[in-house]
Amino acid sequence: MNYIKDNKKESRNESDLNRAVTLEVLLEYTDQFLIPKISDLIDDRFEQIDKRFDMVDDRFEQIDKRFYTQEHDLKSYIDDKLADQTSEIFKRLDRSQKREKEFKKKQIELFKQYEIGSKEDIVFLENLISNKKKN
Repeated sequence: MNYIKDNKKESRNESDLNRAVTLEVLLEYTDQFLIPKISDLIDDRFEQIDKRFDMVDDRFEQIDKRFYTQEHDLKSYIDDKLADQTSEIFKRLDRSQKREKEFKKKQIELFKQYEIGSKEDIVFLENLISNKKKN
């Protein structure tokens, strides 16, 4: 018992150490020593858990940012592709209409050159090509 006193591991006097173990002594020991120590351990553990939750929250925020960026990039990519495709479709339609108009002009020139059809028919066809209404 002197060992305990000499090393200051316990600050209890010798009469406390020689007391009989009763329910009152156990309750006192529990109230004064066990419950505070268990409470400290639980608090420490909760602090560790809180830190881990904070780390997990940070990771989720990073994942959310990455998903948003990828979603935004994908949307931009799709918008660009749709715009390119729409532009290409209109260019093809324009080329097709130009070729068709040139073909019709050439037909009218041939009709005039070889005197196919009346002058009224040729004027009518020319008006159709130039989108002018006949008076």
